[in-house]
Amino acid sequence: MNDILTAAGDGRCTALVALDISAAFDVVNHSLLCQRLQHTFGMNGSALDWLRSFVSGRWQYVAAGGERSVTAPCESGVPQGSVLGPLLFSLYVAPVSNIAVVHHVSIDQYADDIQTYIAIQPQCPDSLSQLVNCTDDITHWFLENSLLLNPSKTEAVVFGTASIDCEVWTLPELLRWLAPASSFRTQLSFLALSSTRHFL
Repeated sequence: MNDILTAAGDGRCTALVALDISAAFDVVNHSLLCQRLQHTFGMNGSALDWLRSFVSGRWQYVAAGGERSVTAPCESGVPQGSVLGPLLFSLYVAPVSNIAVVHHVSIDQYADDIQTYIAIQPQCPDSLSQLVNCTDDITHWFLENSLLLNPSKTEAVVFGTASIDCEVWTLPELLRWLAPASSFRTQLSFLALSSTRHFL
């Protein structure tokens, strides 16, 4: 929020893409997760063994109307509703922030809630290519790591003030950039800041 308000105070718009991952917690690859914990975060020994045992060796079944399905192994995913689930997912997708840095795009990330954004001059929308290229690279990284974006819930928003003509200049450009570069249909909207404290 502070970055958006600062940009608006400087006469710039902020273009933001909110990424939604399909069944995020259910598709975490256990082997990749443990490799990342070891090689990226330096976890070894009994701590790594404990976390490996926490995510693996689980079984599941579906029960409804007094009937129960066959029990099957959970071959991927981290337990939802647990304290460790969101943390382990955040560690699993931590490399995404490196992609944003390469493209000079800001990122806010917690568990499966990932937002990339960039402040732009409304009449120089070509800098939107940084955001689009970043989004495209993140999409490819997701695919390589057993994750998939949810097309119906991924959204793009442009923030600005009533005195900055962001809606006219930026939304068409954002749509032009995103449509061919991304494999998902992005929802676009515009939010105007009525003051430095309140949204309309």
